[in-house]
Amino acid sequence: MKILVPVDGSSIAKRAAKYAMDMAKSDPSVEITILAVACLHTDAKFEASGINEPTNEECNNLFTTRLEEAKKMFDDAGVKVKADFMQGDPAGCIIAYADKFKVDQIIMGSKGMGGFKGLGSVTYKVLSSVKKPVTVIK
Repeated sequence: MKILVPVDGSSIAKRAAKYAMDMAKSDPSVEITILAVACLHTDAKFEASGINEPTNEECNNLFTTRLEEAKKMFDDAGVKVKADFMQGDPAGCIIAYADKFKVDQIIMGSKGMGGFKGLGSVTYKVLSSVKKPVTVIK
């Protein structure tokens, strides 16, 4: 079974990764891929918004670090994991990755780094768009 676990450094994403890790410990046929998706901004967006957003390079560095931290969690537990990185719209990248690599299940946090209460926008978009099981961790 191929499982995709999006990671963003949030405590809820870490709980989702731990949940997947526990599954892999109990079932050697489970293959886990963790995926970090960095933001992708255009100069036009920055100019129009007037908001001081991180640059693409800063986002890449931040999410690369978060991916490495998540991978270390698996390595420390002795669980084999594949780590991948993408840049773009988080929900779109998760959906595209799951389709391209034919994952069987997605395990993700109910919300990420945003300040939403309840179900986060990325999780909602993934749930609404994929035709495979999604386990949402609170």
